[in-house]
Amino acid sequence: MNGTGCATTPVANRDEAMASLRRLVGSDLRLLAERYAVTTWVDHRGDGAVRRRINKGWAGQVLERYLGLASNNLSAPDFGDWELKVVPLVRGRDGALSVKESMAITMFDADIVRTPFEQSSLVHKLTSLVVAARIYEDASESCSRLWAVEPFDLGPDLAGLVRDDYRQVQDMVRVYGLDALSGHTGHLVQPRPKGAGHGSRGRAFYARPRLIAHILGL
Repeated sequence: MNGTGCATTPVANRDEAMASLRRLVGSDLRLLAERYAVTTWVDHRGDGAVRRRINKGWAGQVLERYLGLASNNLSAPDFGDWELKVVPLVRGRDGALSVKESMAITMFDADIVRTPFEQSSLVHKLTSLVVAARIYEDASESCSRLWAVEPFDLGPDLAGLVRDDYRQVQDMVRVYGLDALSGHTGHLVQPRPKGAGHGSRGRAFYARPRLIAHILGL
């Protein structure tokens, strides 16, 4: 690490990354965002007005910078043979933590009908994850502490359920096309639009909160 706490070169493997990230548990990621000049809010211009919107990927960009990697949106895992994901948790009135929202896994298109589950980017990413959970405090993201860092490898106990979700999406696309897909589809992973603007043609698999909770042991 250099003097700012950021790796001078990308970490070599997943175990090294988890050890490094776990040293940040309890730290406020907003303070790290300022240190690494990661933009939390961005200005969007339209209809003659300027509106500030949250950069939804800011926390992930902070941890990528900390580990020595610039942000990217490639379909391959971020660090070569593993993938970093950051998810927000919310605290209920009883103090218990729960998963705030689903987690994007990977993009797909109509070629999914010709791609076997075992050869899909969905499997590739779910067998190489590091999931970092942060506490969501408020809409302004005034602070957000890192709560936990956990590995995930899709084992036989869940692979069958994810395979069923994948094949259901395949069948729907084959018969009805991408536009027929709904976020109601899937038990552990769901297909949803991903991209700029309402009506986007981009589609992605998202991990449902129940799968994320399993990964984090919630």
